[in-house]
Amino acid sequence: MSNDQQLTGSTSLVGDIQELPPKTVEALVYICKEEILQRALKSISLEIYKSRTYTIGDSEIVGSICIDAPSYGPYSMLHRKKIFGDWKSTKEESLESARLATLLYLKKIRR
Repeated sequence: MSNDQQLTGSTSLVGDIQELPPKTVEALVYICKEEILQRALKSISLEIYKSRTYTIGDSEIVGSICIDAPSYGPYSMLHRKKIFGDWKSTKEESLESARLATLLYLKKIRR
């Protein structure tokens, strides 16, 4: 370091850096909702009654899942609840959407 740099307190970082750390890239991980839904339902002693897909036209498919779900309010009676996902282009995507909708429903009722 020169005398001028020591007096002013300024240093050059360009000469000091030998190697930059590697860039980190976030990984995109896909997790199937089927296993998560099965575990969530098992933990609250519920099961899927039926799951199916409905095809409308050539390319529009919607999935549904029917569970024995607790009702809202102070009464704890179970009833059949059919939950639909979003319209998708494949059967697997439509069922996955229905699984996600069912998980969101379970979160909403906080059972």
